[in-house]
Amino acid sequence: GKAMLELSAKLCAELAKQFSIPISRAVFKSKDDPTVVSSGFCGHADVPKHGSHTDPGHGFPFDYFLARVQFYFGQV
Repeated sequence: GKAMLELSAKLCAELAKQFSIPISRAVFKSKDDPTVVSSGFCGHADVPKHGSHTDPGHGFPFDYFLARVQFYFGQV
């Protein structure tokens, strides 16, 4: 639940800082081309030609999650 989301956001903030990952959604060239136009965070289903994985799923609160990553980013 929420505790796992917070732990994940904290870890992602640490990784974003360590690897200079923008705290935004990743953008790909097209729905058929997985070339990264701008780096960021995404789920499997966001990646063109990703295969059959759908995690974290349609109900995942990405905007909220990225806001929490940004919050923790300021603390690491």
